[in-house]
Amino acid sequence: MTTIRRFCCDDLLRFTSVNLDHLTETFNMSFYMTYLARWPDYFHVAEGPGNRVMGYSNLLRPLCCVL
Repeated sequence: MTTIRRFCCDDLLRFTSVNLDHLTETFNMSFYMTYLARWPDYFHVAEGPGNRVMGYSNLLRPLCCVL
């Protein structure tokens, strides 16, 4: 069963295997940490059996800032 939860700092060290696809845009660690500190409600992770990270989601710009 997959669980969706808020992203936490520990996940930064666990989600790199999700970004191995050459089509996935990957940023440096400071980008993710800044984003997580500024907009934690917009950053989520999908965890599978054994607490394995299966994917993550982050809105690059919160909806309040798009308008």
